[in-house]
Amino acid sequence: MARIRTIKPEFFTSADIADLSPVSRLFYAFLWTESDREGWLYWKPRNFQMRFFPLEQHNIQELGDELKAGGLVHFDTVDGEVVCGLAGFAKHQVINNREAESMIKPRVKVACTRVKAEGKEGREGKGDTRERGPTSKKFKKPTVDEVRSYVTEKGYGIDPAKFVDYNESKGWVIGKAPMKDWQAAVRTWQSREFENKPQEKPYGTGGI
Repeated sequence: MARIRTIKPEFFTSADIADLSPVSRLFYAFLWTESDREGWLYWKPRNFQMRFFPLEQHNIQELGDELKAGGLVHFDTVDGEVVCGLAGFAKHQVINNREAESMIKPRVKVACTRVKAEGKEGREGKGDTRERGPTSKKFKKPTVDEVRSYVTEKGYGIDPAKFVDYNESKGWVIGKAPMKDWQAAVRTWQSREFENKPQEKPYGTGGI
C-alpha cells in the first residue's frame, strides 16, 4: 500500500544521495512511499517497474544494487520473501502515530530510529519522542482472546477481532490521545453499535 511521505531540501545535497545516478536517486524516494513505518517493504521488482516507471524500462534489481552499494538499503529474507529496509528512512520522514505497525519482522534491524509526530501524515517537522499508545509502559495492547474473554464476560455483541484490527491500524490512539483503557474502549463500541447511541468516529460501524 502506497503512503504519503515527505522529501526535504537537504536530501538533494546529501553526499550519499548525490553519488547516486539520477534514476536511482528517484527510485530511492519512490521506495519511501512503499515502506511501512519502520522503513521496510517487500521487494517486488516487477511491481515497482509498472508502478514507478510505467513509460520507461529500467533494471530494478540494478537500481536496488546501486542503493545497497551506497549503504542506503539492506536486503533480507522473511518467510521466503525478499524484503528491503531503508537505512536512512528516519532522517527524512516523520511518521504519523495512526499509521499501522510494521508487519515485517526481519532478522537484521535497519539502522534507523522511528520518528513519531502528531498531525497529518507527510507533515515535516520535529518528531514527537513521547511514548504513546501501545509503546507506553502503562498500556498493554490486548490480544483478540483477551478482548473476547471480556466481551463474553460482559455479554457484549461486538466482534473482538474487528475491535483489535481496527485499533491496531490506528495505533491504539483515540482522536489524538493515546488509548489508556482498552476495556473502556470496548464499552464505547458496545454502546455505539448496540444501544443506538449517536455514532462518532472513530468508533462504531460508521468509523471503520
